[in-house]
Amino acid sequence: MQIKTQIRLISIYLIYVLLLFILPNCGTKTRLQKETVAESIENPLMDSLQYLKWIQNLDTANIDHFKVNINIHFVKHPEWATFYRGSPEDSEISNGLHWAGLLINHANWVLDSLGESPISKQNMRGDAHYNYHIYSEPGHITDSFGGIWFWDQRAPAIFPYGDKVLNIVIQDDGKRLLNGSACGLNFCNSLILYGAYQNVKFKGKFGWWSFASLLNHEVGHIFGLCHSFACDNECAGVDLDPTAECYSGPCYNDCGGPNYGLCNNWLANSNNMMGYNANQNALTPCQWKRIMINLHPKAQSSKLKAQSNII
Repeated sequence: MQIKTQIRLISIYLIYVLLLFILPNCGTKTRLQKETVAESIENPLMDSLQYLKWIQNLDTANIDHFKVNINIHFVKHPEWATFYRGSPEDSEISNGLHWAGLLINHANWVLDSLGESPISKQNMRGDAHYNYHIYSEPGHITDSFGGIWFWDQRAPAIFPYGDKVLNIVIQDDGKRLLNGSACGLNFCNSLILYGAYQNVKFKGKFGWWSFASLLNHEVGHIFGLCHSFACDNECAGVDLDPTAECYSGPCYNDCGGPNYGLCNNWLANSNNMMGYNANQNALTPCQWKRIMINLHPKAQSSKLKAQSNII
């Protein structure tokens, strides 16, 4: 009887000793697993790979919505002047603040409701997942109009917020009634829209809606997209046909250069944002993926950090 009792006591003691070693190890293991999970979530590479997977699968529920900070610069023409400095409540079309609001609202509306292009193999419908936001710093002593500026002449130094924003310059040259140019294809920080005030002054046919389409087109270049009719378009053969977009020729051999009549995209029945057409309200999934990959700061950490914020 005593032997059985001793054996039982020894067994209980051994179990107790084992528990002293096992329980801390179990706790340590659980803690390490939590730390590993936390590290994997915070790991930029892992996060980027997951994000790229969401983009490739068009998993828009997990895609960030980007706010592209912009400033608008009205530049005075020596002969025709430019939009005047009105109050926000002034709804006169030649009031720069009012016209700028119409421009951005319409451009954002298009980006919120992408449509279809009849000649694309596929189209990205609905929200483009990026919009424009006029950026301003309340403490900036010369920012009188909240990110909208009026200048007597164009000069390199007219960008007070520099690379913090995408600078949209509105100016006239007496020749172009609806034209634009972007500073490049690699997330530079400025573009020019030509002819807006001439259309207002002389009651031309191109209103803010036309310039909103033009704005989206030029920003598409800055975000890395070629013309839809460009031969070297990376979406060619995927869901975009540059020959069909070109209409009057096989394709155009410049990604972003001006098309001097070599392609007549206006007759191609295309609505693609990166073409020359009246609607410019469509992107293919391939084009949209390229924009999203370029916009994501972890996928392309060196691009547009100053111009884009996740909201």
